[in-house]
Amino acid sequence: MPSDAERFRFLAKFRLHVAFHADHVTLMWQEKVQHWEASPPYYPVASGPTLEDATDAAIARYNRKHSITTPKVPERTGVQWLQVRGSVS
Repeated sequence: MPSDAERFRFLAKFRLHVAFHADHVTLMWQEKVQHWEASPPYYPVASGPTLEDATDAAIARYNRKHSITTPKVPERTGVQWLQVRGSVS
C-alpha cells in the first residue's frame, strides 16, 4: 500500500484533477494544449469512495498498464522493498 507522500507524488506527476462528489471522488486527466486552443475535456482515470481509494486505484491501473510489479515479501519478516529513484553511486 502506498504512503500518502507516494500518492500525492503520483497526483502531481501526472497532473491529475480531483473532483469531489457527494458520495465519491473522481481523478481526471486533461490533455495539455496551447493557451490559445479551446479547453479539452477531462478524462476519468479512477474513482473511489475516498481520495485515498481513488489514488490507489489509479496507481494500480498505471502499474498494470506498464507491467510494474512489486516483489511479494511475507509480512512477518518486516522487510520492505524500496524502489530506487535516480542514480546510485
